[in-house]
Amino acid sequence: MVTWLKWPAGVAYAIQAPISIGAKFWLNRRFTWRDRQVALPVAIAKLLLSRPVTIGVSQGVFNALVWSSRFLPEWPYWYVVAHLVATGVVSLIDFKVFDAWVFRAFAHRAPPP
Repeated sequence: MVTWLKWPAGVAYAIQAPISIGAKFWLNRRFTWRDRQVALPVAIAKLLLSRPVTIGVSQGVFNALVWSSRFLPEWPYWYVVAHLVATGVVSLIDFKVFDAWVFRAFAHRAPPP
């Protein structure tokens, strides 16, 4: 979107965030924490409540890196590096949030497959 559509990197990043969040939620529910019996509406509500913090952190890291790239040598793909770094930082945070809260099974756990 940045290169071909000439959109600002921050706008492109904000557009891809909901798509990424949905995919991450589905994959985690389907594969990573499939052994935890958490009702879908409860898990979605917890996910939505946790997103402002993680999106804020992600967007902040991304924007800071894109802004600081103007002090680096000219290269049109610094936003890709910024996106990779922001994704890595937020992936670590998200893992803990998903594990400890979104998919936390309070009463019963299904036996491992």
